[in-house]
Amino acid sequence: MSHAEMPWLQVQVWTPRVRRGSSACRRLPVMAAAMVASAMVTPELTRPVAWASSRTPSTPRSHRGLRRGGRRGSRPRRRGRRPVPGADDLGPEEVPMFATDPEARARRRKLLVNSGPATQLLIGDAIGDAFGAIIEMQDAYWIREFVTFDQWPKNPMRRSEWNTNSACGMYTDDCEMTVGLINGLLTHGLQISAADMLESWQAEWDLAKRRPRPAPPGAERHGHGSIKGYFRGFRDIEEVRRLQSGKEDPGNAPPMRALPLAFIENNSLREKLSVMNANSTHPHARARAASFLVAEGARWLIVERGDQKEVIRSAMSRLQNSSVSDRATEVHLQKVDELEDYHDWGGRFRKMPAHRHELLCGPQPCPPADGIGAGEDGSSKMHGLWSDAMRTAAVVLYLLKHHRGPLDILRASVDIGGDVDSIAALCLGVVGGSVGLDFGEDHGLPWFLLEEVEGVEYLHARGKKFEEWIGKQQTA
Repeated sequence: MSHAEMPWLQVQVWTPRVRRGSSACRRLPVMAAAMVASAMVTPELTRPVAWASSRTPSTPRSHRGLRRGGRRGSRPRRRGRRPVPGADDLGPEEVPMFATDPEARARRRKLLVNSGPATQLLIGDAIGDAFGAIIEMQDAYWIREFVTFDQWPKNPMRRSEWNTNSACGMYTDDCEMTVGLINGLLTHGLQISAADMLESWQAEWDLAKRRPRPAPPGAERHGHGSIKGYFRGFRDIEEVRRLQSGKEDPGNAPPMRALPLAFIENNSLREKLSVMNANSTHPHARARAASFLVAEGARWLIVERGDQKEVIRSAMSRLQNSSVSDRATEVHLQKVDELEDYHDWGGRFRKMPAHRHELLCGPQPCPPADGIGAGEDGSSKMHGLWSDAMRTAAVVLYLLKHHRGPLDILRASVDIGGDVDSIAALCLGVVGGSVGLDFGEDHGLPWFLLEEVEGVEYLHARGKKFEEWIGKQQTA
């Protein structure tokens, strides 16, 4: 029915109501009744009324501030002007997006034909990140019972605010910062500085706000720890560094984004950039060692094509002979290397002894996760890995030592519990770069993961550029 045929017109007026501690808003309906004969309403009057009444009311400022992650003190956050529709139309190779129709999903299969190791690494990293993000910080025992690999996981403890910006298939900070480091190397080359790295990570964070739907307009990418305050302008980078340097176990951002460094040919320069990757945000001995271990383990498997069973021993030997040798990390890694093959624990780790899980992940249930509801209804404690650098690097190298293909290592990565998106991203990234993801094969990943993950076209384009750079890099 047209507005010219409607004798009553309802106008909705949105009025924000902001009070301390609340960002709620109320809608005040205003009824404007006018008995108008339809024959008397001219087209000139109809057009502007129809346009105005069809517009969705703008979201109140206070609500927008909350959606972006809260506000500082009692004042709503300021935000820039929302882009004019159509003025920011980026293609799938320029900004991460989803394949929204069967033809686009089918084209993704062809993209990976003849793709190089860096491209396969990025696709694997994104899939592991996106799959694990849905069940991040969930209890290992719940995951082993309820998560299957023929569909995206469903998590009853998933926070409602995550759903608006973490649709199935969206990757998080793990893949984002990995791409950011690649972009930094493409832009600045081997002379990249810590400031250049920070600038590149910030640029990739900002790019996420330009994604088309289903990402909410202007939404930040899900994830990120202490660096989020720096990206938002709330926190100085030195404050972030002080926070991480004062911890016994610093966060795992340095190892989670270190994979691109595996392709640096010069040994001393690769070590230098591994240290810089950590010190830029996490200047801590264990963070530096973890960054170095992931880069060297990935290099051993992807570039040097070394024996899979020797990946821990090789990475640890290089750590011991480096400037970032760390006794605590080396002792821990030696114990992990002596563990039996995880397949000895049966399907879905059902026979894993509790002390083995504790060796890999630290005390169980996870003390830092106390207060995070887990399981089916939130009444369970979280058993699994916290996001600390040393144990993340060690778990990843352990799984890479014993894996039997892409699907096997994805399953093992999430069955560890806890910060499973970081584990799965790193493991599938290295497996993709070294032996491939083998989509559609019995031991490989199911096709839906490629077709439904975010940003395949974008990651493919970044990977190709990086592979060109790898071939041309100068070691001087």
